[in-house]
Amino acid sequence: GDLRHFLNGAAPKLMSMDRAALRAVEEAVEAHVPDPLNRYKSFRQTGSSAYVDPNAPKDDPESEARTLALAKQNLVRAAHAHETVFRAVFKLIRYGEYPSALYASGAASAMLEADDFATISLSRAYCTETIITLALGDVVSADNYFLNVHLQRNSYLSSRECKLAEDLVRAVRAMDSDALEEARSPGGSNRAALANLDPALRALVSMIQVSGRAKAGGGGGGGRAAGRGPGGG
Repeated sequence: GDLRHFLNGAAPKLMSMDRAALRAVEEAVEAHVPDPLNRYKSFRQTGSSAYVDPNAPKDDPESEARTLALAKQNLVRAAHAHETVFRAVFKLIRYGEYPSALYASGAASAMLEADDFATISLSRAYCTETIITLALGDVVSADNYFLNVHLQRNSYLSSRECKLAEDLVRAVRAMDSDALEEARSPGGSNRAALANLDPALRALVSMIQVSGRAKAGGGGGGGRAAGRGPGGG
């Protein structure tokens, strides 16, 4: 479908995606993971969720419960389906579409969270979320999700990806350039975790700054200015 077509095309550096193409990709992401299950749904850049009924009464627990139940039914659980979504994440990064990449990353994480056996992949998914959020210049959200979501998984605590994410968040939060360089040094204590990252994500790590959005260059372009909100719902 649209996601497969997108993945098979070339991603030019320093060029934002066509809006129609971005919309098709985001719709394909939701076809894998309905927005009600995606904590970064507010970073979707185009269209609206197929699960939002504009006529539904607001703050209606029964309506919300029905929507959530339907979303869980339609979550794609096929083996390795998350890998397709991850490929979209990395390609969106190459286009510099960081908000949409975070949206897709949230979808990939939701798929893995539904599979209790995917510990290694989930660790990389959580680290991916942290890196993209830091690239968006939002250390507060990166820290919040790291502490209140990611660290709630015991399997993540002892992973290399967890240490990398923690070191990056701590350095940016402290606005410590030296600590940031140490955290992402190819010869430093996080070298194994960095080596396991997709090249586009590894390039994005090198663009993280202690203040503001990731500087353009390397693995992605300028992209759009920001997501629709400070974090997922």
